[in-house]
Amino acid sequence: MTLASIRVLAESSRHLVSRFSSGVTPALTKQVRAAGGARQWFEAQLDPSSIGDPAATDIQSWFPDILYSPETLWRRHQQGVVKGYQVRFQFGCRTLMRRIYSTRQVHEVMTDFWSNLLHVPLGDEESWMHRFEYDAMIRKHALGRFDEMLVKAIPHPAMGLYLNNAVSTKDRPNENLGRELLELHTVGLDAGYTERDVRHSAHLLTGYLVDRWNTFSAYYSTEAHYTGTIRVLGFTHPNTSRDGRPATTAYLRYLAHHPATARRIAHRLCVRFVSDEPPGELVTAVAGTFQRSGTDIRATLRTLVDHPLFYRGARTKARTPIEDFVASARVLGVRTRKPTRDKGFPRGASMQFVRQPDP
Repeated sequence: MTLASIRVLAESSRHLVSRFSSGVTPALTKQVRAAGGARQWFEAQLDPSSIGDPAATDIQSWFPDILYSPETLWRRHQQGVVKGYQVRFQFGCRTLMRRIYSTRQVHEVMTDFWSNLLHVPLGDEESWMHRFEYDAMIRKHALGRFDEMLVKAIPHPAMGLYLNNAVSTKDRPNENLGRELLELHTVGLDAGYTERDVRHSAHLLTGYLVDRWNTFSAYYSTEAHYTGTIRVLGFTHPNTSRDGRPATTAYLRYLAHHPATARRIAHRLCVRFVSDEPPGELVTAVAGTFQRSGTDIRATLRTLVDHPLFYRGARTKARTPIEDFVASARVLGVRTRKPTRDKGFPRGASMQFVRQPDP
């Protein structure tokens, strides 16, 4: 098979496979044929656990430093064993390699999508040691249910450290996460929430703390949690318990199922996979499935790719620079050598790409 064989895919099939992979390759074309077509390949991809992924599994073992607990990562950083910037570099390399080599391409693409929506930057100086567990959580829910992912993401110590919720208490509430939860993660600015809603949102999220600059262990403090009635949009909770975690869960599930959240996520999906200005009819259809299915991501994606308007977006979007790099590496069939431990930059410093012969 040569690179020219990629062209045998019909235009509609190429569009679907291209949108939900990091780049069409001869090997991927072969997988699509074996599955019986692009739509059948996509359906199989929605169950990533059923797809063997030996290359990506092996690559994970190349970067053992990222697998330590947050507390151990922080201690090793302080002791100079492996500094934080080195661990972050390794994590970035591992993520890049998974996108290039994983056979679970839809799972990789959707992990990237949700990582952007529920964004915690790798370079953040306070949250990096929790960032790897956060990525594992996103991966676990990337093709599951949005409400379950949101319940895990917002109280996560990585999110709390990045958006200051890890220091938010009843006496000194920090509104950053409470506001971003509404503006960025769920309903959006057009939902009509008020400053009072933001304050109540922040009050309910108090108590999720981290032992900053000591051990960086995460814990919940009932002493730090604000009590009192919470009202945000149409959500109301007495919030009388000093343990506010059940109330927080109820609040996050409410936001996940809100019609404005369905519309906003549907629009983001259509922008990502169709066009920068997606048809309103398509957005409405995708939002409807998201809400009716109880935030089921697989069902939502099926509605997206089965809609006739999905295919009108063929060849209308440009790749980002990182997407272009990954796609180029995939189509050229590059081979990555296992990193070596170099002086001053252990494990993951020098990654060499070697051009492979055409298959």
